[in-house]
Amino acid sequence: KSSAASDVYKRQDIIQESAYKAMLKSELLKSLEYADTWICKIVMNEALQFLRKKKKEYISQIHVVNRKILKKQQ
Repeated sequence: KSSAASDVYKRQDIIQESAYKAMLKSELLKSLEYADTWICKIVMNEALQFLRKKKKEYISQIHVVNRKILKKQQ
């Protein structure tokens, strides 16, 4: 899978999860006039959550590599 295609799928996942959460929590929307802002906030939060998860995975991978390097040096 190419990186560009992978990025498209990741963005689609974020949008899909955001739409799902918006539907689940639609009763919390106090006024339809704020729907655009409310949905944008949900999408932003989902994107941030995705980035935090990726950061944790990346840091975990760095630790694994560092441990392998240390073992080879011993």
